[in-house]
Amino acid sequence: MGELGLLCIRYPLEMGGGGAGKVSECILGEEFNRICAGIAAGVMVPGGLATVPIYQFGSQELKERILLPAIRGEKIGAFALTESDVGSDAASIKTKRHYC
Repeated sequence: MGELGLLCIRYPLEMGGGGAGKVSECILGEEFNRICAGIAAGVMVPGGLATVPIYQFGSQELKERILLPAIRGEKIGAFALTESDVGSDAASIKTKRHYC
């Protein structure tokens, strides 16, 4: 998927992405979901949840070390959401971010 630019389809071609827009990303997700929701999630999480914060807010060094290899499929981007009392029910999470 990374070699084809489909793993992170919305990232620019010069970064190794597919150069596509949100509509194309949604169509790709729908097509994968027709076959297997697990595969769809496996493609959509790295291209969205796991890499977008680095793309938007990361330093150039972080982008080169983490983002570009993730777009190419050389590193795996992941997303974790849990809390001991609520599991993955995001609406019930009580932990708040504290700024120092």
